[in-house]
Amino acid sequence: MGERIWASPAVELWQADARDLSFLPDASVDCCVTSPPYWGLRAYHAGDGEIGQEQTIEEWVASLVAVFGEVRRLLRPWGTLWLNAGDCYVGGGNNRGSDVESMTPKQYSNLGSRALVERTPVPAGLHPGDLAGLPWRLAFALQADGWTLRSANVWAKPAPMPESVDGWRWERCRIRLAPSKAAEQGHRPGTDINEWVGGPMGGGNHRAEWGDCPGCPKCAPNDGLVLRRGSGRPTRAHEYVFQFTKSTGYFSDREAVAE
Repeated sequence: MGERIWASPAVELWQADARDLSFLPDASVDCCVTSPPYWGLRAYHAGDGEIGQEQTIEEWVASLVAVFGEVRRLLRPWGTLWLNAGDCYVGGGNNRGSDVESMTPKQYSNLGSRALVERTPVPAGLHPGDLAGLPWRLAFALQADGWTLRSANVWAKPAPMPESVDGWRWERCRIRLAPSKAAEQGHRPGTDINEWVGGPMGGGNHRAEWGDCPGCPKCAPNDGLVLRRGSGRPTRAHEYVFQFTKSTGYFSDREAVAE
């Protein structure tokens, strides 16, 4: 049962478990906008059965299909659902032995995540490092459950959070051909090492000169390539915001969102 924590003549604010919306009447909502917990990303320590802490992707999808089945009951025939969903890579990291008492609140919230606490089990048919495809798995499951999938809107993130990814990649082996100008002239105290040094009358760039390796024991057997630790893929810079409708005859106020 939910708790009504604020009300006005036009709006009511309820606090409740999203998995139990039975206290709300049928066809009483025009629009639902939500971003449920992503699978295996973070633990909110909300007790057993917490969404996002399921053991498998299939269980996570099933949990949300059940939640949005209730949301569909609450929506009026012309209502819409806007769902933000993010993705993950299978085979997470490890953070065993952490000192819980010394953690910040955010570090503690991350503690329960399989992405940090234990290695994420690799789902059947996938490989370690595979992109799980969570948003579309959920979208197709909701579509199969009776929702009409109207659009998949890309939420572009120009400055996304850098991703730390374990792995190895092949790189061209390079060697330093000449020392940097900063090394020759000395770095001026109080200046950024990335700035030009030496002043406008004859300085130079601090960067050293590099070139392809002519063939050392490390790269010669691999056509000039060496194996280095790091990620061999770009950082993701978007998430999806799906638009679902209860029926094909839904209401949309274009003027309300026009630029």
